[in-house]
Amino acid sequence: MIEIEKKFGVIDTESERDKRLNFFFYELMYGWATKKPFLEVVTASPGLDEGSIVKMVNTVERMCQHVKAAARVMSDSKLA
Repeated sequence: MIEIEKKFGVIDTESERDKRLNFFFYELMYGWATKKPFLEVVTASPGLDEGSIVKMVNTVERMCQHVKAAARVMSDSKLA
């Protein structure tokens, strides 16, 4: 990923860790979306407490609701 970022001019991703993409949350959301039990999702992510995972899931749910509302405004029923 760092090589691709360098290719397209994204700078300082290697030296500044807070600017790097974190795919860890995507993996957690994928686990949640594939209906894995909550305990399995939590144990697959040591170092994160349950509250952080629930907060992340709620944030993604709100984002999906906003995308759905925007799609309806644009009359894109397929996206909604």
